[in-house]
Amino acid sequence: MWTAVSFVPLSFLLGGTIIATQSFVSNPVVSGLLIVLGLATLAAIVTNIMGRVVRDREFAAGYTTSRGGYLQYDQVDESTGLVVREAGEPALTRAQHRAKIVAFQAAQTERK
Repeated sequence: MWTAVSFVPLSFLLGGTIIATQSFVSNPVVSGLLIVLGLATLAAIVTNIMGRVVRDREFAAGYTTSRGGYLQYDQVDESTGLVVREAGEPALTRAQHRAKIVAFQAAQTERK
């Protein structure tokens, strides 16, 4: 992670130098790759932070939409809002999760 993070300032420095001098610093292919790598790393960092914010908000509300862990919280399906697994129960397989959603949607259809 630290190696990837170090590419961000280096890529911005390289990009700034290219813009300021209106030329490529070294090989244009290497320069372009460094800029793309820096932007991709920055996007990954921002995405990671946004995911943590959402996760923390869910935890504060007492649930999670994560299918793989956090068994101490109720698991809620993000598309229906249905609690598919109560806190403390074992994790659901993909098939079990889908079966609960299909049963919920079928019950909603029957009500209409």
